[in-house]
Amino acid sequence: MTTVFKRTQGLTEAKTHYCPGCTHGIVHRLVGEVLEEMGLLEEAIAVVPVGCAVMATSYFNTDGIQAAHGRAPATATGVKRVHPDNTVFTYQGDGDLASIGTAEIIHAAARGEKITTIFINNGIYGMTGGQMAPTTLPGMKATTCQSGRDPKIDGNPIRVSEMLSTLEGAAYIQRVAVNSPFNVIKARKAIQKAFEDKGVHFEMNVQTEEIENAGSEAVVHYKKEGTALTAGADAVLIATGRKPNTEGLNLEAAGVEKTPRGAVKVDEKLRTSVPNIWAMGDVAGGLQFTYVSLDDFRIVKDQLTGSGKRASSDRTVPYSVFIDPPFSRVGLNEEEAAAQGYHVKIAKLPAAAIPKAQVLRKPVGLLKAVIDADTNKILGTMLFCEESYEMINIVKLAMDAGLDYTVLRDQIFTHPTMSEALNDLFAV
Repeated sequence: MTTVFKRTQGLTEAKTHYCPGCTHGIVHRLVGEVLEEMGLLEEAIAVVPVGCAVMATSYFNTDGIQAAHGRAPATATGVKRVHPDNTVFTYQGDGDLASIGTAEIIHAAARGEKITTIFINNGIYGMTGGQMAPTTLPGMKATTCQSGRDPKIDGNPIRVSEMLSTLEGAAYIQRVAVNSPFNVIKARKAIQKAFEDKGVHFEMNVQTEEIENAGSEAVVHYKKEGTALTAGADAVLIATGRKPNTEGLNLEAAGVEKTPRGAVKVDEKLRTSVPNIWAMGDVAGGLQFTYVSLDDFRIVKDQLTGSGKRASSDRTVPYSVFIDPPFSRVGLNEEEAAAQGYHVKIAKLPAAAIPKAQVLRKPVGLLKAVIDADTNKILGTMLFCEESYEMINIVKLAMDAGLDYTVLRDQIFTHPTMSEALNDLFAV
């Protein structure tokens, strides 16, 4: 027998308490299905308020927290800033979001908080018979407007989605319905998009087995924890690195040796296997950055006209990947430090805790530092935040100078800047 439908693991076995026809049960199922399909059940945190959804933490198979009436966005903001790697969402109705909590949702959207809000816009307060809400439509009857809402007397309804969409901090807003099978499918897609961050999904710790040309798409066959999986895509990009451009140099004629990867074989002074011949830049097989090539020149120049003390083994090279937000790193990560026998302490800071990140409306990311617990020296730093490409140079300078991490902890920085986050990062 073929299974065509089964209960989502995103919901518990508890029976819901909702009134017939309110659609909460349908939307609960859609949220649960999406979280399960995206693999977010273990990291998702539901924030539910006083109101119809007050018992939702018993229904969603996720971690959950209950907020005061109207305060779900504020509570979710706090949860997300403390747990930036978790998926945090609120589930709210008309009385909570569009009445007592209007200011909260407006300011959360204006700040660009990285939370997802599911708003059940039934147009009434879910009390006996239903009472008029700020969202009640003209002509829509309720116990407190039995002839239907009259804009001349009761005012016009607040169109929450349309209002929030005018705020620059809002990333994705869509109004959908669940009153027909077609609309349910559309609503499910909207919920999934709301939980996605920039449309990027990562599969970690996998082994690629095969890439298949399936005509209209490329299919990647891979294994994760022993399970065979596939992923379809319009195109597949493979990062294979770059080959040193040594072909055509006729190195063999000069007796200059090459590495198995085709780079010129050099020592820490960038000397080749032939006296008085040096190699620098991309052909030397090191990091292929312009600034590394510049330092290669300094090493060679120092041997020709200086003291001859400079060496590639003495330098700590930072790098930045210009994604959004940028990622920058220098030195060892936690695993590398432990493998080298260091006794370490780890410092972490969510980017959302940095005032300038909020000013820039870029409160996404995490800052992490690895410190030698025995000497207080900085072993490495990873910065995944806006302007990390500037901040990493400060850390690199402190490492080169052999400074204790406490120097950055106690340094006076201008405000508001991203650099001042180093005070808080190193406050361990």
